[in-house]
Amino acid sequence: MKQISSSPEQGLWNESLISQLAFIRRRLRFPMNRRTLAPFAAIAASGLLIPFFLVPHLLQGKADSWLLIVLCTLVNLPLVVGFFRYLRSLRFVVVPAYPLLADNMQLLERFFRENHFAYGRHPDAPEVFQMLSKNLGRQQELREVLLFIADDGRVLLNSHFSGNRLGMPVSLGHSREMARMLQYCLQEEQSPEVSTSLRRTA
Repeated sequence: MKQISSSPEQGLWNESLISQLAFIRRRLRFPMNRRTLAPFAAIAASGLLIPFFLVPHLLQGKADSWLLIVLCTLVNLPLVVGFFRYLRSLRFVVVPAYPLLADNMQLLERFFRENHFAYGRHPDAPEVFQMLSKNLGRQQELREVLLFIADDGRVLLNSHFSGNRLGMPVSLGHSREMARMLQYCLQEEQSPEVSTSLRRTA
């Protein structure tokens, strides 16, 4: 994984995130709006363009129909993969954690500190943490955004990409990898030896 960094200049918090928090906690995904639906429109438009150019050839018998069908399927395959990958980027991974939100906020702070991850916090929602990757794009700004939301009994994780004009994810992101790391950190804390040392230092 590329080095994660964060600074005031790198990326902007989603201004509507606060209003979305209740929905995210309930549905475990971002709500559907103009911004999140735009990539679906781009996928549908791209998928319709190819048959639009191939159908006249099929009707006129200028090309073998099976060859064109196979070609159309192969060309549309990346769009299908991108569709399901984008659906996954809208969802949050759930990591069971401490019963209280405040304890899970402290858990995330320790997790970032122990792994030397730079992070930011939402000024109006301290339970929301963000990590930004270095620029992944060659010709334009493209960064992976990792969101951590502390909640009662759990931590929610999401990975998506900012700066991508079409909104299509360039990879699956690192939310599941981070979830495994956080689960391991939690298991370490809940081991008898660590729990005893935490109580002594509290």
